[in-house]
Parts: sequence; C-alpha cells; structure tokens
Amino acid sequence: MTNLLCAARRVLRALGYLELSLAILILVGLLATIGSQVFSRYVLGQPLIWVEEMASYMLIWLGFTAAALAHKQGRHIKIAMLSGIRSPAFQLWLVIFAEGVALAFCLIVLGHLRKPMMIEARATSIGLPIDIPKHWFFSVPLAFGLTSITLTSLYNLLGALRSLPDGAPPEPLLGKFGDHEEVDADEIERALEVGNIR
Repeated sequence: MTNLLCAARRVLRALGYLELSLAILILVGLLATIGSQVFSRYVLGQPLIWVEEMASYMLIWLGFTAAALAHKQGRHIKIAMLSGIRSPAFQLWLVIFAEGVALAFCLIVLGHLRKPMMIEARATSIGLPIDIPKHWFFSVPLAFGLTSITLTSLYNLLGALRSLPDGAPPEPLLGKFGDHEEVDADEIERALEVGNIR
C-alpha cells in the first residue's frame, strides 16, 4: 500500500505541475487576448468580435484548473472554523470528513455529466473565428477539474485513513506557491543588510 501511495503521490504532483503550467498559459493568453481587444478597440477603432467570448471560455478553464491545483495545495476544501482545534486526531477526522464529502460530490457530478456534455457537443461557439463544440468550454473543463479533485481527494482520504487512529493529517501534495512562512524574519533582515537594500 505504501508503494502505491508513493506512486500516486508522484503522479498527482506531476499532474499538479501540469495544472500550474496550464493555468499560467491560460492567464497569459487571457491577458494577451484582453490586451489585444483594448488595443484594437481604443487605438484602431475596430474591436475584435471574438475576444469577449474567448475570454469567458478561458476564465472557465482557469477556474476549474485553479480549483484542482488549490486542492493539491490544501487550500481548496477546508473547514476553517474548526481548524483552530490543535488535536491531531481531530484534525485527521476533519480531513477524512472534508475529503469524503469532496469525493462524494465530485463522483456524483461526474456521474451525471455525460448527458449535458452530449447536448453541449451539438452546439458550437458563436463569435470565435472557427466553430468549436461548446462542451470544450463547459463540460470538459468541469470534468477535468473534478477528475483531478477526485483523484486528489481519494489520495488524501487513503493517506488520512492510513494514519488512523492517532496520526497527523497528511501534508498537501504541493507547496503553497508564494507562501514564505518557513523563512525567518531575521534571515530576511540579514539579507537586506548584506544587499544594502533599505
């Protein structure tokens, strides 16, 4: 079981970095698309008709990709009201409850997603230069995000159950990008003094 969890952790971490890369690409594309719309509308006087629709679709993809990434970082599903209780056993049961609810929700939605996906596949985009079936902008990102969250929740749930009865909750799959809690304030002061930055 340990080897299986280690292999799953490696795969899910790789998926997390893929999601991060995808989110960055979508965000850069979104900024470029909106920037081109501002330029074409206010400088050239000829707005691009497809930009708003494309930006909406990119935001949907970004939202579901970021939700899956946040879940891998331990930021997405959290019961903050009860997180102040320091008992490791209580925190472990809280993780088991939250991951179980997330897993059940994702499986229920994924189980009912096929019919809406088939309906959306018949309709195509309206303002884009090429016709693309709408399920690529609604059902597919939902399925992608929920599948990733399902796999992460299953991993977290198995890891938490393995830690019973008195273990600590499992660590998130990915670090929290941008958090620098592990850096000591004195270390920052010394770095600023060495670099003469003040």
